[in-house]
Amino acid sequence: MHHTENAYQAFKNILPLLKPNGYIAIGLYNKFGRIPLKIRILLAKTIFKNNQKIKDWFIKMQIGEIEDKERARGWWNDQYLHPHETTHTIGEVLKWFKNHNITYYQTVPTSTPFDQSVLEIAGVWNNFNVIYPYFPIRAYKQLSWIWKTHHEGGYWITFGKNTQINGVSVNSSHN
Repeated sequence: MHHTENAYQAFKNILPLLKPNGYIAIGLYNKFGRIPLKIRILLAKTIFKNNQKIKDWFIKMQIGEIEDKERARGWWNDQYLHPHETTHTIGEVLKWFKNHNITYYQTVPTSTPFDQSVLEIAGVWNNFNVIYPYFPIRAYKQLSWIWKTHHEGGYWITFGKNTQINGVSVNSSHN
């Protein structure tokens, strides 16, 4: 959705496909987590324009050693030359969820306070230990993503569950 003209509209477009009590995962670039890449893009397009050594270093920094040069070229084009992308915050996605009766489950990387794990896949649909990310928590975690998600380019996923059946909310926890 982050390469569409309007990520929120794209989100709304997929909602009719979501079954009652169905789960949804929204993957986006984070405004804060994307800062290191935006700096590298600026450097790559200005100071180090056409510098293959810097380009190779940036590629290695984010995706490691790549034997497949075509894959590396495709990745470079996506990350550094793509004509359009959008960045978003957890708060924006929480509003999207609230406006459409989607119950928040969690984010990957985690937005749970004091949890320093980068990827939290086990039990992703079980929000038993997840704390709803109110503003101070969101601000803290997203700022930490500047250093933790720079290899993924600030990418994060928010998970939720459809809590509407025939237009009636059946579970509005966290909303």
